[in-house]
Amino acid sequence: YGEKTKIIYCSRTHSQVAQMVSSLKKTPYRPRMAIIGSRDRLCIHKDLRPRGKTAENHEQVRSSVIASQCQTRVRNTDEYRQTRMKINKNYDDDDPPSLHLGDGVDQGEDIKEPISIKGNSDNESDANVDFSVKLKEASPEHNDDSYNATHRMESASFKTCPHYRQLTRTDLAQKSHSSFVPESHQVDCCTIGGAETKLGSHDIEDLCQFGTQPNIKRGIALYRKKPSESEAEPSFGLELSQMKGGETPITVRKVNTGGAAQNEGSIKEGNTLVSVNKQDVRRAPVSKVVKKIKKIKDPLLIDAFNGVDPRTINVDDDYSDEAACPYYISRALAKSADIVFCPYNYVLDPNIRATTNIKIKDAVVVLDEAHNVEDSLREIGSGKYGEIDLLNMTAFLSNIIGRYHGWCQKPVLCDCGRFICQRCHGQINEKKVK
Repeated sequence: YGEKTKIIYCSRTHSQVAQMVSSLKKTPYRPRMAIIGSRDRLCIHKDLRPRGKTAENHEQVRSSVIASQCQTRVRNTDEYRQTRMKINKNYDDDDPPSLHLGDGVDQGEDIKEPISIKGNSDNESDANVDFSVKLKEASPEHNDDSYNATHRMESASFKTCPHYRQLTRTDLAQKSHSSFVPESHQVDCCTIGGAETKLGSHDIEDLCQFGTQPNIKRGIALYRKKPSESEAEPSFGLELSQMKGGETPITVRKVNTGGAAQNEGSIKEGNTLVSVNKQDVRRAPVSKVVKKIKKIKDPLLIDAFNGVDPRTINVDDDYSDEAACPYYISRALAKSADIVFCPYNYVLDPNIRATTNIKIKDAVVVLDEAHNVEDSLREIGSGKYGEIDLLNMTAFLSNIIGRYHGWCQKPVLCDCGRFICQRCHGQINEKKVK
């Protein structure tokens, strides 16, 4: 992290962490920040933790299942990518496939055959051949093991994640930086905008919204600047345009130099408006929108779309083809952040700390409500096990004791195993009596 001192601000729960981020937004200070949450909190996979109306009638999935499924899908997605790059050499990290049979029912329901990626081959038909078939043909001995392994990767049972797969895109890294990392001249500022100005500050919900629709810049807050000599009234520093007809997108034709929009920095010329103060304007006449903006009291809240006609997307419900994993985006942001927000156990538990790559050496660690630390440490060092878990443990230990008893160099280990088995059976019997 260079010579910067990182601040790691910890609280007991995710909700308390969100409150601290909300408090930061009320200050004029906008540091480079990151908020680290669990896979459960940041997952947007439709089969595990869908967002928006996609979540309606969706059966709740347990946190432990989400964590396990996420790790499996990530591992499989990496294996799939590496294998394809090795075999047909035309996997493009900047344009990864948006669909795979293993992504889930919603993502892969229209795919009846194994996915293939068009490459740079002069023979278009050859570029679309199932890569498991290409591997078998390329091998003089037709290695059936390799063929079966790669064929397995093309099946629906080989669970993958479309959102993790999108993380290799260069343009996604640029969009993430633009949305969540303030420019150097904005970090210490106290004059740009007001309380609603984000300049990179965000919470878990902001990460999830960005994950589902990376092309939408949400909650851009503009505060009017005092009018110049050439202006009759305060202005937000935007000029809007629209083609004739009234139902075409409203485009930002110009961002005025020195204006509020330019100083805030999120809106660029060519962006199209999605909403103004949370009201959809994708099909509204520009004249009505301009009149509405002039009557709005500060701040003006804008959602803007970068690049594509915003009328063609359902902002609230649908996932973009470029939807990317917020969990891994947050971990990437934490590497260069000045302040990182997280729950206690992300710092106190060495296993979680290692997994999330949180470095506490030379960092300033702040424990909010530190009187709760003792309870948190007790929870970290404890476990909750059901009857089935205890029975499995006794079966495993009994097998070990039976196998090694008699010639074990350290008989005390067998004695410990017997003691644990007795305690487990005691707990089970006590539960049955109650």
